[in-house]
Amino acid sequence: MKAAAKAAPEMAVHPQSRRAKQMHKAAVRRDRLDSRAGARERPEVRRMLWFRDAILHDTQRSYPEPEMHVLVSQYLARYDETLDEILSELRPGASLPTNAELMRTMVQRERDAYVSGALKVPNLFAKKNVDQLRRWSGDAGGVSAISTILIRKTSTLEPEAEKEDNSAMDMV
Repeated sequence: MKAAAKAAPEMAVHPQSRRAKQMHKAAVRRDRLDSRAGARERPEVRRMLWFRDAILHDTQRSYPEPEMHVLVSQYLARYDETLDEILSELRPGASLPTNAELMRTMVQRERDAYVSGALKVPNLFAKKNVDQLRRWSGDAGGVSAISTILIRKTSTLEPEAEKEDNSAMDMV
């Protein structure tokens, strides 16, 4: 039998060497990519987290349609105070900061989706789904296990899965 090959001892790298610069560059890139990955959450995950936090300490098992609309209204108003504060501190004639403009655009898109019936929210009618949403840890992988519905501001709700099935039948 051959003796196991000895692993080469890790040699110290001179601080001004080319290898040290390469290692530093790789570490900075890795940190930058990690920070971007955390900042780039999916909007659907953020939406589910908001609804989970809104119902987390409530003892209600399911929510009727009027209460769903109240929750959605609260969800759409979540940045109103922040935007009002930013606008009040803004000099006359100055443009909005980028983050405030992004918030305003995102909320407007969600409001338009709510009016048109394309806002996807967790199905809080089903007791099983409410319990599942409360138990959800907040990771992106668990979002698919929570059933969602499309909600419209003035009319009734329809489950997302049924809508997709009906549209598939219309195509045939």
